[in-house]
Amino acid sequence: MASLASALPPSRSAHVIVLGNEKGGSGKSTLAVHLIVALLKEGHRVASIDTDSRQLSLTRYVENRARFARRMGIELEVPAHFSVRLGEGSVVAEVEAREFAAFAEVVDLDVLGRVDGEDLTVTAISQYADLVQRARANRRAAGMRELNWVVARNRIATIANRNQQNVIVGLQQLSAMLDFRIADGISERIIFRELFPTGLTVFDTLEREVLGVEPTMSHVAARREIRELLDRLALPPRLRAPAAGGGIVATAAAAAAQ
Repeated sequence: MASLASALPPSRSAHVIVLGNEKGGSGKSTLAVHLIVALLKEGHRVASIDTDSRQLSLTRYVENRARFARRMGIELEVPAHFSVRLGEGSVVAEVEAREFAAFAEVVDLDVLGRVDGEDLTVTAISQYADLVQRARANRRAAGMRELNWVVARNRIATIANRNQQNVIVGLQQLSAMLDFRIADGISERIIFRELFPTGLTVFDTLEREVLGVEPTMSHVAARREIRELLDRLALPPRLRAPAAGGGIVATAAAAAAQ
C-alpha cells in the first residue's frame, strides 16, 4: 500500500469561485454558466453548486443545456452539477438553519456599504462586507490562502450616464476601504435572455442551425466581456493552462445509453 500511495499524484484542493448577490435578477446564474462553460472549454474539470434552493436558476440553466444537446444531437459541455436541498420545517428560522448547514460557507453579497447621496462619501460598510472581512481574517488566522474578492458591475447599461459614474466613484472608495478589486461584468443584452431556454452560452458554436437565428455582433461582444472578466479574476496559472479531461459532454448518444 505504501508504494501505491507514493505513486499517486499529490491531491490538490479545488479552486472555488463564489458568485453571490442577495438580489434576484442581478445576472448571477447567467454569469456563472458562462464562466463554467469557458473553463470547461479550456479543458478544466468543473463542478457547480446551486445554493439558491428556492429559485434554482443555475440548475435550470444546466438542465436546459443538457436537454437541448440531446434534442439537437450535438455535444455540449456541462459541469458536474449539484444543488442544495430546500430545508423543511414549520419555523422559518429552522428552515434557514438547515439550508445554511448544507452549505455553510456561502456569503450573499448585496449592499457593500452606505454612500452619501450628495458628496458620495462612504458612511458605513454593510453587514455583508463585514462578514467577508471576518471570513478573510479567519482564513489568515488558519494559515489559508487569502480570499480574492472581486466585485463585478453586472447588467451594465450600454449608454454611460451620471448614475454609472456615481456608482464607480462609490465602488472605488469601498474598494480602497475593503480591499476588493472591481471588474466589469456583462452588459444588459437581450442575447443572454435568449440563450437561457436552450442552455447555450456565447462560447458555444454560433451558427444559425444551433441558435435558430443569425449570430450578431452582440454575440461576439458578449463573448469578449466574459473573457475579460475571466482574465480579471486572475485565476491561478494552473487553472488557466489547459488540462486533460475537461467536463461531461451531453450528447444524444449519451442520453440514449443512460
